[in-house]
Amino acid sequence: MDMKIGLRIVAIGFPSFVMMASGSVVTIAVNWMLQIYGGTMAIAAFGVANRIASFAIMPINGVTQGMQPIVGFNYGSKQFGRVSHSVKLGMLVATILSLIAFAVAEIFPAELARVFSSDPVLIAESEEALRIMLLAAPTIGFQIVCGGLYQALGKARISFIISLMRQIICLVPLLLILPNFFGLSGVWYAFPIADLLAFSVCAIILATTWRKVFRETEMVR
Repeated sequence: MDMKIGLRIVAIGFPSFVMMASGSVVTIAVNWMLQIYGGTMAIAAFGVANRIASFAIMPINGVTQGMQPIVGFNYGSKQFGRVSHSVKLGMLVATILSLIAFAVAEIFPAELARVFSSDPVLIAESEEALRIMLLAAPTIGFQIVCGGLYQALGKARISFIISLMRQIICLVPLLLILPNFFGLSGVWYAFPIADLLAFSVCAIILATTWRKVFRETEMVR
């Protein structure tokens, strides 16, 4: 076994592991705050809203995973035009899917909640949670594609930072702070605020590193 190659494989795959594991950390933090400020009904409402949000993210993850090998292969063969085109197309499709998810969640939240329950109280709570949690949904596609992009380029450190940004660096602190001032609404609003912060950081990272990545590759040629 070549330990150097093995460690590089682990480093590139580690952001995906962190992203999956951070979901458990977020769930613990959310349930803790909801138990304090909303009780069992709020926890149930989060379960409904979170399942709907997860379903909306699935096709975006599919687009990202489909984009990654195309970007990786063409980046390795110095076909930077194809890399750029693939990334732009991936971000466009992911953003369109995000906008569709946002529109459906904002227009039909009660109908979506009724798929999971017939309890009018739970439906009402889920409707409010879903609408607020997905207020910044149009930015989610960009974030996911951005994280997948740097993973495909072999930039493990940048991908790791992006993977941590939304759920650990932004969301968990907001979940622990906002409910102290805004109660149950603070839990729901932590999600769109975290999305906007993570989107801003991703945009800055992409703007500052995109050309540098290609310049470094040109120097190696």
